[in-house]
Amino acid sequence: MNKIQDFIKHNQILNRSNNTIKAYVSDIRQFVDFICDKESEMKNITTLHIRHYLSYLSLKDVSKKSVARKLSSLKNFFDFLVQKGEISVNPAYILKSPKIGRFLPSVLSVKEFTKIRNIIFKNDFASKRDRTILEFLYSSGVRSEELLSIRDRDIDLKNREALVTGKGSKERVVFFSYEAQSSLLDYLPLKKTKFPEATFSFVNRFGTKLSSRFLRKLVNKYASLAGIEKEVTPHTFRHSFATLLMDQGVSLKIIQELLGHSSISSTQIYTHISREELKRSYDRYAIK
Repeated sequence: MNKIQDFIKHNQILNRSNNTIKAYVSDIRQFVDFICDKESEMKNITTLHIRHYLSYLSLKDVSKKSVARKLSSLKNFFDFLVQKGEISVNPAYILKSPKIGRFLPSVLSVKEFTKIRNIIFKNDFASKRDRTILEFLYSSGVRSEELLSIRDRDIDLKNREALVTGKGSKERVVFFSYEAQSSLLDYLPLKKTKFPEATFSFVNRFGTKLSSRFLRKLVNKYASLAGIEKEVTPHTFRHSFATLLMDQGVSLKIIQELLGHSSISSTQIYTHISREELKRSYDRYAIK
């Protein structure tokens, strides 16, 4: 798997996130397994091979969004092979991604988040950690990996600020609520007493960094316990953060900066206006 290993190193040099690289590699290996037994045969891949693979994915009812991502991964991989001189033409270049309808992400209202918050009432280490995580996610809009990579030295409790490292290893300052500040003041001293050598702020029962999988399970658990029926993921908190700001009249540019987006077009999907806000606007301005 030398070509894939070289591709991994190439993306690491480009400062692509670990999650992005993992997705690329998973997509490429799935394609290799479908098309050929040996990676060396990748140089013989044609556009027709890729068309057959995309048709297979469609027959398996793989979502258009997933198909588009897999095609993007293949385009990136074959571009890399062209740059290395392994192949002369990218066989995926002319293929178009399936059209994906506009996706309006799920959000948590303040009322729904309050229900989740109130579920956590114990004073043990795990409960204090979990409440702090949820408060921080909801009030800062950080990505999962940004949250999990925060170290104690990155947090300014007095000013309610934290330094996070986003996509492409770009650093930015995020802000958090008074509730998150209070939870951090309650949790961090306990963590330092229990795990004095731990540098990451959010750790497991062994004092090591939490995984993305653990965070997803944590969020899902408390949403279920609170009776929230819709799917809730760590990214739902990010959507909710942006939506609440938009509803309160915060400009798109400021939301872009707070979310750490390099392009404002990436921000626009988060800024759908809630149905409640639309109704309020209608009641204020529509013909009586």
